[in-house]
Amino acid sequence: MLKKDLRVRYLQLRKEVSKQSLSNASLTIANKLLELPIWSFDCYHIFLPISKKNEIDTTFILSILQGKDKNVILPKIVSTKSLKHFLLMDNTKLEESSWGFPSQ
Repeated sequence: MLKKDLRVRYLQLRKEVSKQSLSNASLTIANKLLELPIWSFDCYHIFLPISKKNEIDTTFILSILQGKDKNVILPKIVSTKSLKHFLLMDNTKLEESSWGFPSQ
């Protein structure tokens, strides 16, 4: 199966998940992260969810990281083949891109 076919398939599967189930799964994932031995690092790279694609809500993880005073790095698509990575700061303004990604 091709990658583009997998994207279509899993987008459809995600759309079938209820908002409540998605929220519960997102919170469970964030809570499980607390059990991992990863908290000695300073920087953590995460993505922000595209809500219209029913992705796992990583804002719970973001809250944990900010509560632990960790540096959060976010990716930003700058071209069809390129990403840049930015340090999330208190004054960072996030806007939804044309692809539905929260970006700065």
